[in-house]
Amino acid sequence: MEKLNKTTIFRATILALLISLAWSLRYVWEIAPPLDNAASLLRALIYMGIFAAFGISVNRRIIQPQVRFYLLSIAGLILFWMTVRTVRFLFVSEHSNVSHFLWYLYYLPILFIPTFSLFIAVGLGKPESYRTPWTICLLGIPSLLLFGLVLTNDLHQLVFSFPKAIPQASSIPLALHYKRELGYRLIAVWAFALSAGTLFMMMMKCRIKRSKKMLWLPFIPFALIIIYTVLYALDFNFIKTYLSDLTVTMCLLITAVLQACIHVGLIQSNTHYKDLFHVSTIGARITDEDYYTYVSSQGALSLPASVLKQTEISPLLLEGGIRLSGSPIAGGHVIWQEDIRELNETLERLADTNEFLQGENTALAEEYKTKGRLSQLEEQNRLYNLMLYQTREQVESLESLVENFAQVRDKEKESYLLSKITLLGAYIKRRNNLVFLSENREALPVSELGHCLRESMQNLDLFGISCEYEIDFEGEMEFAVLTDLYDVFQKIVEEVLETLSFLFVTITKEKGLPLMIMRLSSQKALPDFDIACLIIEKEGEGEWCLNYKPSREAQP
Repeated sequence: MEKLNKTTIFRATILALLISLAWSLRYVWEIAPPLDNAASLLRALIYMGIFAAFGISVNRRIIQPQVRFYLLSIAGLILFWMTVRTVRFLFVSEHSNVSHFLWYLYYLPILFIPTFSLFIAVGLGKPESYRTPWTICLLGIPSLLLFGLVLTNDLHQLVFSFPKAIPQASSIPLALHYKRELGYRLIAVWAFALSAGTLFMMMMKCRIKRSKKMLWLPFIPFALIIIYTVLYALDFNFIKTYLSDLTVTMCLLITAVLQACIHVGLIQSNTHYKDLFHVSTIGARITDEDYYTYVSSQGALSLPASVLKQTEISPLLLEGGIRLSGSPIAGGHVIWQEDIRELNETLERLADTNEFLQGENTALAEEYKTKGRLSQLEEQNRLYNLMLYQTREQVESLESLVENFAQVRDKEKESYLLSKITLLGAYIKRRNNLVFLSENREALPVSELGHCLRESMQNLDLFGISCEYEIDFEGEMEFAVLTDLYDVFQKIVEEVLETLSFLFVTITKEKGLPLMIMRLSSQKALPDFDIACLIIEKEGEGEWCLNYKPSREAQP
């Protein structure tokens, strides 16, 4: 969800002032009647400028191509509606057939703005290559047929009916001599159903917890649309006096609904990413092809481009035990730094200890101390062997991936291999840590499983895979059960990594037994994992739900 900052408040203030100015221009005819047309035109231009600015901001903020396309289409329909309305009232006689036809054209945006909104909801959370399925596009056919019904209304009068005889000298425009028929009610019901379905689908797809506190926000302008439409149809006096411009009011409220959806995160946007990167705890920077820094975190060292360029060959060791590494990305490079002083000190201590043991090996006075150290090394060796035994497949895979990475030259393949290497590295590290923690203990805190999942998902996040997890109980869990859950998680992620775009893991309890639920998005069919007690369900196009329950009972 976008945070309210000074820039946002300033923009909201300017918007409110512009709307207030445009609204006040409606009453220029009471003060200076000759300036009424000029004021009306200026009023229309202000509103059109607001809607055009919304379209420009959508093009800048929305990443997913399909969602951005339909949002821009809605902005275009709003501008079309405003243009038709302005031409009808300022440049065409109200008593002409042209004004009558322009009135019918209002129903193009009235019908297709809700239709495109539903297409947006369907495309949320999909990869950039996603295109709206033809089965969903079929929903545009009723809208098209209803619009055709409006355009041909003069032939059948199923949408609006007019008196058979209207005085030619009547001062009231033809468009006001009508009665709403069944076709009009069908249009209203269809538009409402599409709009309500859009908001419902957006809420069901929202997985950002902090946004759920503000999910009510889009419903405010949506409810105002319904209330305004009903009151307008009933010729409510306040509406006719102060909010009689149906087109302007509806366009503003529709824009408010879409902006509210973006604001609370129902429609994902790419705002504030630069600020987030700057305040992150990692020491990193993103540069262009010439190593000019585009954005850097506050912990990144200030280094010249000549030094940054050396990371193309191999990681660079700086003074103070800082290792500088780099990797090419689309349009530039990413450079990150690591503090390896503790690792260097450990290696130096190990070297000194080894030299001491070799020098004192023959001294009888040091025999007891030597035996103690040998026992320690034996225990470490036992633990290392145990860790190697439990992660030998992943270690072998990691060695093979590193060899392949050194040989491949395809950027996309490099990115995939690098993501798999980091995922395996995180698994090996956390899995071995569990072995250390389990010494002389039969159970481990459930929070250790959370640490494992978090580190694995952090590495997946680096490669654009959206990940979240949730563990809804506390206490301890048997070591075998805990590692079994983590091993199954790792195996599934490794199998679907190449096409994985979203992953949400929930660890809960069901009748005293731990249950792991993995919801993921993968454009390819899932393979046969050959995992006992694993249940796979397909929830939608490219969306899967996997349930796994170990056979052993978790400790309370």
